[in-house]
Order: sequence, then structure tokens, then C-alpha cells
Amino acid sequence: MGKIERFFSKFSLQNYPKKVILLGGDEHAQGVFYIKSGYVRQFILSSQGEEQTVVILGPGSIFPLIGTITGKERKYRYVETMSFVTVYSCPKKAFTTFLTSNPDVVAALLKSTLERVDDLVQHMAYFSFSAKAQEKVYAFLLLLSQRFGGKTASHLLPFVLTHKDISVCVGISRETVSIALKKLLDEGVVIQKDHHLGVNFHKKRKKQFAKLHDILS
Repeated sequence: MGKIERFFSKFSLQNYPKKVILLGGDEHAQGVFYIKSGYVRQFILSSQGEEQTVVILGPGSIFPLIGTITGKERKYRYVETMSFVTVYSCPKKAFTTFLTSNPDVVAALLKSTLERVDDLVQHMAYFSFSAKAQEKVYAFLLLLSQRFGGKTASHLLPFVLTHKDISVCVGISRETVSIALKKLLDEGVVIQKDHHLGVNFHKKRKKQFAKLHDILS
């Protein structure tokens, strides 16, 4: 158990099932959450009520991190569980005091935050330029597999993504995602087991998919 988890373990531990909103809209976070197990997604809502996933967080992640440190609350930003989730929750003041006394923790959090920002920049840059739905879906699954898929050949994701989940992340319709995903599964570059998707890193890839690995690796 690392220093951060040891700190949070002194506070309350809470369990939540899938599809629970932990933070939402104008509601200000009353504390800071540390994910012990499970996965959540942070998303925003457009003026038309459409969801756009910003980031997916897993074990060891802290939220809302930036708002807690800067004091600037982000309106219209939501956090929803993607699986069964166990989190610690502590008061903001206790967390900021802990950071002040532990500069090494601040450095570690800065590193993880910059890595997350880099992932987001890659995500945004690629999806801004790519026009092909199949490549967008593959690139999204590739990014997630690289981050969460572990060391298995297939890099199966530890959480279930629906076609709607993918559509709100890559900005295309659910129907288009279904068509693109079927092609990827048929070609064997993406596999699915017990509803968990993953990129098959041992499958010989077409030129456009090989290029994605170069761009996003």
C-alpha cells in the first residue's frame, strides 16, 4: 500500500454499483475521492443534453483533483461509475494539508496528471483529424487498452463498454459504432470476451491500424 492509499484508508470506505452518479452538475464536491477498485468516467453535458466523456479513471485515481487544488469548481461536469466501485472519501482540507506535508506525493500526482493530459491531447488530436469511423473506434479502444488492458495478448478492458459508451467518447452515432465495431471484430484486430472488448496486439494489422499504433504509442 502506497503513501496516498495509506492516507485515504483512514477515512470512510464506500461501495457503489454501476451507473451511479458520484458527482453531478452544479453540485459542489464535499470531499475528495480515491478509487480503491473499479472504474468511473468523467463527462460533460452539452446544452442539448448530449454526453461527452472526458476521461476514464481507474484504481489509484483521485477526483476531483484539479478543482480541489485550485479551488475552481467545474460546473456541468459529472462522474459516473462504470463498474462496481469502492472509493475512500476524505474532507478537502485534510487532503490539501496532506499534500502540503508530502511534496513527493505532489510530484507523483503531477506526473500522473500530465500523463492523463497527454492521453487526452492524443485523443483530441487524432479524433479531430480522422474522418473514418472504424479508425476512430479502433484508436479509442487502443488508447484504453494501452492504459487499462494489462499485459495480456488481447488487452481486454477490465470494464464493459456499450456501443453508446463508445459513441459518446468518439463523437459518432451509436449505429455507426455498431457497424465499425462489427468490422473490427470480423477482422480480428479487436476481440470480445464476456462483453469485454480489447485490442488484439498479436494480430497482423492493416496499414491504417499499424499507423495508429505508431501515432498513439
